[in-house]
Amino acid sequence: MNNLSAYKYKNQIILYAMVVFIIFEIISLIFLRFNVQFLYGLLLGTAIAIVNFNLLYLTSLLVCKIGHSGFFVSFMAAILRLFIFGFVFFAALKVSNLAAFAAAIGFLTIKIGIYYCNLRQRLQKRTIKTK
Repeated sequence: MNNLSAYKYKNQIILYAMVVFIIFEIISLIFLRFNVQFLYGLLLGTAIAIVNFNLLYLTSLLVCKIGHSGFFVSFMAAILRLFIFGFVFFAALKVSNLAAFAAAIGFLTIKIGIYYCNLRQRLQKRTIKTK
């Protein structure tokens, strides 16, 4: 996979994550009505998940350029990403438990986007076997 196709793949995953965010917000409107705390947590969680995903993408590009000495860079980036997740969850927990729950759901939006993107590609490449 070259850099351009990886960049398009990354942007496609981010787009799917935003669609998942909208779906979760619509579901929350049905069950919780309009709740600002839930919206805050979900928005914060999704935004940080996207930022961390971009950080992971940039780290992987940097490690590929550096080569074998990129272990330290990748390790420090992983620690930084974990601190960011922890700080955002703590900030959402300070607002309310519902905001923390929504932030945790927001963290998962990028992962759901990845699963959907891969499932879609797999279904497009599947061929029908006939006898």
